[in-house]
Amino acid sequence: MSDSIVTRRSFMAAAAGVGGVFLASGWVETAQAAERRFAKVAQGGRARYKALSVEDADDLIVLTEQIMPTDETPGAREAGVVFFVDESLVRAKDTQVKLDLQAMLTTINSEAAKRYPGKGRAAKLTQSEQHALVEWLAKEHGNHFGLLKGMTAAGMFAMPSRGGNRNKAGWKLIGFKDQFSWASPYGWYDTKGNS
Repeated sequence: MSDSIVTRRSFMAAAAGVGGVFLASGWVETAQAAERRFAKVAQGGRARYKALSVEDADDLIVLTEQIMPTDETPGAREAGVVFFVDESLVRAKDTQVKLDLQAMLTTINSEAAKRYPGKGRAAKLTQSEQHALVEWLAKEHGNHFGLLKGMTAAGMFAMPSRGGNRNKAGWKLIGFKDQFSWASPYGWYDTKGNS
C-alpha cells in the first residue's frame, strides 16, 4: 500500500471525525452567512468574521491551503473553507471546539515566532516556511494537525449549500457526481441474474 493511499485515508478519517463537529448545527444560517461574506470578498471588500479575528482567519487561510493547495484545481481558499469554519464556530454548541482551535493557532504561531523571528504569525511566512510549520505540527502535535485537517475537509467537501465547497470545488476535485437521485438500474449488480 502506498503512502499516498494511507494519507488520503487518514485525511478522510479526520474529515469524518473532527469535521463532523463543524457540520452539526445551523446549516441554513451557516450557508447564508458564508455566502454573504464570500460575495463581499469577491467584490473586493474585506471579510468581516464573526468568531475569528482577521489575524486568525488569515492564519487559517494559509494553513488550510497547506492541506488543500491551489494548483491546477481550486484549493481551500477558493472553496471558502475559512468562512465555513468561522460560521461553524459561531454555531458550535461545544465551546471545546473553539478552545481547541485557539490552542492550535497559539501553538503554531508560537513556533512561527520562534523559528522565524520578526514574522510571528503563519500568515506572514513564505509558502515554504508555512509548509515546514505544518509538517512540524503534524509530527509534534498530531491532535492539532487532526483538527486542521478536519476543518479543511469539512469546508472542502460539505454540500455547497452549507457554506463550504464553494462552486463545488471539492466535489470536482474527487470526481463526485452530485445528481442526488438515481433510477434503476443502479449498476452492474442490478443486471439479470444478480438479483
